[in-house]
Amino acid sequence: GNVEALNKFPEAENAERIALDNFSRACRELSNARVDVASALSQSVSDILPILGLEGTSFQVNMKLRQGGFNNPYYGSDSLGVDLVDFLLLHKEDNSMMIATGDESRKAQGQGGHIELVGSSGEKSRVLLAIETVLPGSIGSTCNGFD
Repeated sequence: GNVEALNKFPEAENAERIALDNFSRACRELSNARVDVASALSQSVSDILPILGLEGTSFQVNMKLRQGGFNNPYYGSDSLGVDLVDFLLLHKEDNSMMIATGDESRKAQGQGGHIELVGSSGEKSRVLLAIETVLPGSIGSTCNGFD
């Protein structure tokens, strides 16, 4: 082997470790910012839903860390990053418990539900409208004019 290259190997390993530490730190900062935005978005969208005919309904953005987390954002073969996001649609029942819309077994258990599983098409469209109201342009919908 090349002696010069072997002499530079420890320096390269150290540079790689520093770069990974910096990347992990940046992932943590981005993830923390996403958690803040998720909380604000949940509240803002939920505040609009009653105006759209969904009284007693709330929208919740849940954030959690992917396996691998901040120390290994490259963990797994199918994705990159540290955050997993779930969008939940919840209804208030008797002011004491939040339960998901959808089938009765979910209601009886008092569990929340992923909007794609428990929301009707009408509820989903109203949630999208609320998101578009809070974050104009976020949905990316276009309107074509016809002459």
